[in-house]
Amino acid sequence: MANQITHIVLAERISDQLFKKFTRHTFLVGTVFPDIRYLKVIERDKTHFKGLTLEDILNETSPFVAGMKYHSLVDEVREKYVIEKNIYQFFPASKFIKHALKTYEDEILYNKVSDWSEIVKYFDIIADGEIKLVEQSDKLKLWHSVIQEYFKESPTDNSRRGFVLGIGFSDEIASEINGLIDKMRQIPEVREIILDLYNNWDSLVQ
Repeated sequence: MANQITHIVLAERISDQLFKKFTRHTFLVGTVFPDIRYLKVIERDKTHFKGLTLEDILNETSPFVAGMKYHSLVDEVREKYVIEKNIYQFFPASKFIKHALKTYEDEILYNKVSDWSEIVKYFDIIADGEIKLVEQSDKLKLWHSVIQEYFKESPTDNSRRGFVLGIGFSDEIASEINGLIDKMRQIPEVREIILDLYNNWDSLVQ
């Protein structure tokens, strides 16, 4: 599973080649929407799909639904890749190691996209597709607010903490995730695997 910045980055990575037919802002809002489930407003199986292919996304007519489906494809391809690279061998045992890794990926990949201020503005408006799936407007507004704050700058301990707290985890968990990420920064192989994922993404996802 990837985190929200990485979902945006990996969408933009192949956007020019494959996703130009989709309205960009709606597609990107759809790409991060599935993880609104952390706010306990919708079941995971309503927002995540198994066994999708890139062709399934390209055949979708709704930019929002295409973004949602791409989210699931990214999660599956990315998790398969890091497991094949045996990335978890480098880390201490922790129930939050996957959360830490995916938020560390956000830190590494943030600068691969240059127009975050524009992307932040995309979340000023709630998409029709979101309203169809989650009728609680207060939760949709909260989700957008948390996303916008997280997207404003390259991740720091403070911004990560704000995101983790914003989606309902405790301050203790946020501290553990930040501590694990501090250890990850000391392991060059982890950074290399993350950058290889990005650099080879177009071939991995097809």
